[in-house]
Amino acid sequence: MVSRVPSVPGFVQLRLILERGNGDERTHVTGLRGSSPVFLMEAIRSRIDKPVLIVCPDQETAEDVFSDLGTISSAGALLFPERDIFPHRHEMRENLSIRGDRNEALTRIINGRADIVVTSLLGFLEKTIPVETLRANQSTIHVGDTLDLESVREQLVNNGYDAVPVVEEAGQFAVRGSIVDLFDPSWAHPARLELFDDEVVSIRTFDLDSQLSIERVEAVTILPAASAPFDSETAAGLREYLTGAGFERQQIDQIVTEVTHTRHSYLWRRYAPALGVNGSLLDYFSEKPLIWFLQADAQNRAWRRLAGELNLAANRPDEEFPLLGLEDYLQPADYYKSHGCSAIHVWDIAAAAEAVGITGGKIGGVAGSEDDSEPAHQPPQPDEKKIKFHTATHPSVVGKLSPLIGQIRKLHTKHVAAHIFSETATQRERMADLLEENEELVHLPVGWITSGFVWDDAAIAIFTDHQIFNRILPRPRKKTKKRRVQGFRHEHLQLGDYVVHIDYGIGRYVGLEKLRSGNGKRRGDGAGGESDTAECLTIRYHGGDKIYVPLDQMHLVEKYVGKEGVVPHMDRLGGTRWQKNKEKARKAVEDIARDLLDIYATREVAEGYAFSPDSHWQR
Repeated sequence: MVSRVPSVPGFVQLRLILERGNGDERTHVTGLRGSSPVFLMEAIRSRIDKPVLIVCPDQETAEDVFSDLGTISSAGALLFPERDIFPHRHEMRENLSIRGDRNEALTRIINGRADIVVTSLLGFLEKTIPVETLRANQSTIHVGDTLDLESVREQLVNNGYDAVPVVEEAGQFAVRGSIVDLFDPSWAHPARLELFDDEVVSIRTFDLDSQLSIERVEAVTILPAASAPFDSETAAGLREYLTGAGFERQQIDQIVTEVTHTRHSYLWRRYAPALGVNGSLLDYFSEKPLIWFLQADAQNRAWRRLAGELNLAANRPDEEFPLLGLEDYLQPADYYKSHGCSAIHVWDIAAAAEAVGITGGKIGGVAGSEDDSEPAHQPPQPDEKKIKFHTATHPSVVGKLSPLIGQIRKLHTKHVAAHIFSETATQRERMADLLEENEELVHLPVGWITSGFVWDDAAIAIFTDHQIFNRILPRPRKKTKKRRVQGFRHEHLQLGDYVVHIDYGIGRYVGLEKLRSGNGKRRGDGAGGESDTAECLTIRYHGGDKIYVPLDQMHLVEKYVGKEGVVPHMDRLGGTRWQKNKEKARKAVEDIARDLLDIYATREVAEGYAFSPDSHWQR
């Protein structure tokens, strides 16, 4: 299929432009629909010996492109994920699995083991851990190496790992005698290092729940679990950065104190640029990559949305610690030019480009909108190269067989090879049964393609099973890392986490405090004993009011769980909103229970029917 693409008009021109590309040169492409840009990129990559970086408008599109490449390309492709809750990640606990995936991807790029890197606009622009920091703070341990346990502990803590009695999730380590358990966020399973004196005699991965070994390995590479190590030099840099940003001295002292004493405070993410997180994705490439900006007009909209979200977060009235500016968190949209990289901008709407003569105006709804801010991608300029391809969208058949077969026969008479992709072998069998004698007119491969297209010039037509039958395509997902199943404890809370008290509603956990009991009694029988104190969770509510919950009443508090990336509204002590929400929830549960009872009662009296065994149509 991809081998047919080089025959289309414009391909040779594009290849020659990219082969002799002059650094920051931009080339503009239009007319590509469906997944055809992925086919064009793969055809170009196979003929130009350079790494490729594909930038998509959002994470979902990046995952689709990555999955398409897995079907049509044999190159080493990797997905560089964006941080999962920007800009709200500055207030919620960071997903360490995402951090691990990002570090692993960066390490593969450094080592030259990535032919194609796919990411979102945010993933491309967001400042990363600097190359030198990642290199300096990664370590590889082999069986037979000699270790100093105290040095290992110190290194892990400096790199953001939590010392715990038992490893329960990514980002933790535990030392028990001569055994070291460790869970790097980039690993699928934790590892157990067994020492004899100071020599590593065994390294095994193990299951979190059963604690049983999975397999032996010869070596493990440990990457940082934090964005940057924190030391006196970093603290001085933090103060200097915040002073330059106009922060007051009292605010700076508060920030430095919390960052110093709480490695998982949300302030680590909020002020990451001030802590030395100022690298870029392009810094990790030893050879300048070809950069493809897919759906450039949609990227302009995503850029404006990012700026708007950050502006809303920065202007919340109850904000205790101010956000930095957008330029502190993100690289400039055109920073690839300073790296001397050639860029191909793929514009979604060819008609829009033609309407402005593809030489001026603002594509993607920027011009004439209420927001006239600078777009991420400027429209094509008169002196820049433009290439237009001619493709058509996937034909709309809405599950009807006759229009589909008519399209296939029409393409066959024009010597256009039709391919219908199915996600599973079972779906392929169903499609073959439907086509009957027309099966010989098409190819029926099994694989993932996000969106079909027709490319007459390349003599190929790509149809997809899910578009033919108007089904939602279930995106293949990477298996998520496990965490040990256990009850909720106060150790699971980190400063800034949102919590829910059964009586008072949603608040924010701000730490532990020891309070003297109300009866003023002393512990012990005689005078001079310790005060009768209780350790309490401190929860702050809207308006600054606080409650103190003794640890023996932890059952009244749960960690807030909601839609990822959405910051909840804190309740006000003495307000009525929380009680109203509880009452609505109670009534909703009663309605569900009533409906279930009706359903079960109806089933109980209904007569059954014995069906024949399932055919492959039903599986």
